Amino acid sequence: MPDASLSAPMPRRRLDTLSPTFTAASARAAGIAPRDLYRLRDDEIIYELSRGVFRKASAPESAHLDLLAVAARAPGAVICGETALSLHELIDDIPARVTIAVARGTHRPAIDYPPVSVSQYDADTFKAGMEPFEAAPGEYVPVYGAARSVVDAMRLRHRTGETQALSALGRYVRRYGAAGIADLLGFARLLDVERDRHLLPRLHIAQLVLAHVGRNPSRPAFEEAQQWLARGHILAGRQA
Repeated sequence: MPDASLSAPMPRRRLDTLSPTFTAASARAAGIAPRDLYRLRDDEIIYELSRGVFRKASAPESAHLDLLAVAARAPGAVICGETALSLHELIDDIPARVTIAVARGTHRPAIDYPPVSVSQYDADTFKAGMEPFEAAPGEYVPVYGAARSVVDAMRLRHRTGETQALSALGRYVRRYGAAGIADLLGFARLLDVERDRHLLPRLHIAQLVLAHVGRNPSRPAFEEAQQWLARGHILAGRQA
């Protein structure tokens, strides 16, 4: 329980000026000395998420404290890969690590906890598809959107695994339809994946099936297309 006899009220007042999740550096900038910061931690007024990253005990609960910690320690990084796919509910797996990307040529963060996997993405397209994800009420972390995450999974399937990449692709197409396929094609062109012999043909075939559905709204073509996608007739295939 917090110590009601905390002898220095000033750190408490200065703590109120900080966001729910903050760093030791931001606490120092607010005038909270290191000894007072750790006194607040010992009195359970704050708790430490990761080295140098703290959260107020009074802050709302969150299922994404690991994302908040990583975003605070690597403010230039973007949530990507398996973690992004999971956030978008495109895979059922629970990632063992937070997967982040940094722009090639920038500092590569070394984070011991929570477990993190770091990739380097091309600096010219690094911000493409980035969007905010609300990890806690009023607190946002940068994450790649669903379309970019799927294209990344396909182009990096030698790392993520072809089964997972194809599963995410199939689920995305079934969820977003023709408009989603157009977004995937846009990111495929932007990220120079047009030469991928497996991603682009699947997207074009899926596009044709969905166009056929649009021309035949009275037929159960949509359900049939869904079954084809689910069984993998359109999206299955072997990696070269």
